[in-house]
Amino acid sequence: MQIESFAVRDFRKLTEQVSVQGLQPGITVIAGDNEEGKSTLLRALQSGFFDRYKLSGKSLEQMMPFGAQGVSPRVEVDFQLAGTGYRLSKGFGRNAIAKLEGDGNRWEGEAAEEQLQRLLGFSQPGRGAAGEEHRGLAGLLWVEQGRAFQPLGMNQDSQTVLREAIEGEVGQVLGGERGRRLLSQVEEDTGKYFTKTGRERAELSRPRQRVEKLEEELEKLRGELQAYDDQVNRLGDLQENLARYRRDGVLDRAKVEAEESNAAIRRLEAVEGRLDTARAQMEQANSAKDLAARAREDRRTLAEEVEEADRQAREAASILNDLEPDYGDAKRSLAEAEERLATCNRGLDKANEIWEVGRRTLDQARLADELQKLDQQFHQAQSLNERVERKREEMAHHLVNEDHLDRLQDLRQEQIRLESALEAAAATLVFSPEGQQGVSLDGQPVDVGQPVRVTQNSVFRLHGFGALDVTPGGQDLAGLRTALNALESRLSAMLRRLGVVDLVSAEAAFRAKKDLEAQVENLRGELRGVAPQGLAVLETTVQNRRAHLGALAGSDRGNPPDVETAQSAEQAALGDRKEAERAAEQAMGERDKARHVHDRLLERRIHADAERRQKAEMAAARQTVLKEARRTVADDQLTAQAEKKARLLAERRSTCEAVRAECDDMNPEALRLEQQRAEAAYGALQQRIHADEREERDLAIELRTLGQRGLAEELEQKKGELEIAQRDLERAEADGAAWKLLLETLRHAEREAKETFLGPVRERLQPYLRMIFPGTELRLKEDDLELVSLRRGGIEEPFANLSIGAREQVAVLTRLALADLLREKGRPVVLILDDPLVNSDDERFRRMELALTRAANSSLQIIILTCHEARYETLGAKIIRLADCRDG
Repeated sequence: MQIESFAVRDFRKLTEQVSVQGLQPGITVIAGDNEEGKSTLLRALQSGFFDRYKLSGKSLEQMMPFGAQGVSPRVEVDFQLAGTGYRLSKGFGRNAIAKLEGDGNRWEGEAAEEQLQRLLGFSQPGRGAAGEEHRGLAGLLWVEQGRAFQPLGMNQDSQTVLREAIEGEVGQVLGGERGRRLLSQVEEDTGKYFTKTGRERAELSRPRQRVEKLEEELEKLRGELQAYDDQVNRLGDLQENLARYRRDGVLDRAKVEAEESNAAIRRLEAVEGRLDTARAQMEQANSAKDLAARAREDRRTLAEEVEEADRQAREAASILNDLEPDYGDAKRSLAEAEERLATCNRGLDKANEIWEVGRRTLDQARLADELQKLDQQFHQAQSLNERVERKREEMAHHLVNEDHLDRLQDLRQEQIRLESALEAAAATLVFSPEGQQGVSLDGQPVDVGQPVRVTQNSVFRLHGFGALDVTPGGQDLAGLRTALNALESRLSAMLRRLGVVDLVSAEAAFRAKKDLEAQVENLRGELRGVAPQGLAVLETTVQNRRAHLGALAGSDRGNPPDVETAQSAEQAALGDRKEAERAAEQAMGERDKARHVHDRLLERRIHADAERRQKAEMAAARQTVLKEARRTVADDQLTAQAEKKARLLAERRSTCEAVRAECDDMNPEALRLEQQRAEAAYGALQQRIHADEREERDLAIELRTLGQRGLAEELEQKKGELEIAQRDLERAEADGAAWKLLLETLRHAEREAKETFLGPVRERLQPYLRMIFPGTELRLKEDDLELVSLRRGGIEEPFANLSIGAREQVAVLTRLALADLLREKGRPVVLILDDPLVNSDDERFRRMELALTRAANSSLQIIILTCHEARYETLGAKIIRLADCRDG
């Protein structure tokens, strides 16, 4: 198959007709910029060949030009197939048509689409646009942009055509279609017994489950029969044990032993009660003895405390008496020191008053001196400010500024240019009259013999001859003259407005103004030096200083002394003040030292007096407590009570020891252990006998029931059912194994045949692989010829793990090999690739060019759509630019 030309109009972004002509076998590159519509060309070809012309709905909307209404997308294709030329015309939408012409025939509408299907071998979808699965070989060989690196994804039609082409070369594999049907039938029959993963299906699992279930039931019956025999034996044992219990009186003996042990425990508990009473009485006597002894000890302690308190009170009074002479001396010394400090403080106050007067007088003198300087500074600043204002007034009379001067200079330059133009275009006349004849212009005589330049229409009077009317030619002198007059008017008006006569005087005025500005700036600098914060601030400062001076003078309005005199007087007063301060500080130090001695002795006196009072009060209080205690109970009575309580404790302790010995002789632990053993034995024996009697009754009932059921007969019946189920399972296993063996045999034969089947593909693919991937081998799936892996360097790499560049190169090479095979078998083959190698580096791209050239040399038509025209310039292929294909 060969596409010779095609045209597209009103299809997606191609609103103008695009006609691609002169397509030939070999490689053709159709180049266009991004978004220019090259991918739309491929989509239009796909729609023209494979979409139904009556397409509607969303699929039709996707064909329509963006934003267009009422148009009909159209595709026309001229192509060769098996030596016959065909023309296909399709229109979609409102003016939907389908027309196919070729070999002297014409098909329209549905007939055209059916004939196209027969020619190209594809299937149309039930509804909607055709997908890759409906495009036959084009689904494999027409590769859209961005899909070159993906797996081949062959549709069913492509696989069928490829299989037929390969079988035409290697012969039918496994008997051709009959062999495939046989394999399918064996797979179906094997599938009755096994899943694809080898697990058993119901045909095999049901009989196996039946056998397993019967074996479980048989084992259960055997267990039940064995349990029946065990229960019969158990019943005999129980009956024998119960008879022995009754015959030997075991339960009665255990009851008597339990009652005797309980009586012994009751006797023990009585003795333990007496022991508890004796212990309590002993504890009571011990507490009474301790209480009496404590009372006697407290009385002795209280007597000792009274004696100690009297001694401490006497000692505190002696300490207070010893402090009194020293305290009197310290009190007198403090009074004398305070009197000296008061005298020094009065002297200091007098010295401070004198110094304050001297300091205030000094402040007045300094402020008066500062005020005099500020007045001079203020007057100087006022003078500078007045000079600045006079200069500013002078500046106001000079109107010319830099902008005015620039504009005047521009106007003057334009005036010179126009005058020069007039001079260049003017006519030059030289009058040479004979004799004394003269020449005049506008009533004014002309100097004969000298050239006269005429720039406008002029009439010269020639005395004795007549008039000469001169009209200069060349440029538009009238226009130049008008422009010059207008410019001179503007220049004169501006000069008048600025108060100057010409440009020179304007420049002089501007320089004078700049000089005045410089003088003003200098005066302002001097003013800032005199009054940095401004004249107003300086004036305010003078006023504030004058007011402050008035406040310092007060009612004394006389002139203050000069600063030097005032400063000498202030320093003398300050020296007197410091001397008075030193005397006051010395007096204060002496006073503080006397106060420290006084306060320390006073604190000791107060502490000693408080200690004396406290000790005296404590001694009196303890004496009172002792007298009250002796009045209540005398000391000898306390001694007698303590001795009596000690004798009672000894008696109670003797009684308690006797009862404890009696209790120990009865061995309480042994009695309690015996009671525990006897009661446990009696209780356990009762429970065992009751349990045996209950089990005897239950076993008798159960054995009667089982005897009526006939377990032995059930067991024999289950054995027969199991034998039948085992025979059924053996037959099913034999059938399943046979089908499985047959399927494995056929599949092994199929794998061997598929190796032969893939031989033609590998044979055509290997030369391409050597160009790009030397020493590699590509593995394909036998079923759908999908790309599986690339083996290189002894390592098999899955196709999905290859880089994007390697994947697109392998996929393109595989399509080239398949296209070679199909073309050789007479199938309609055209390879269309939309930017297929965008992920290839320069070296791989050059090798891929060799592969494309090799395929094209076998008359395979390859159409490459790309926006990278420069990369394909070295291919030596025909390049068609999309921009050159637009009609009109």
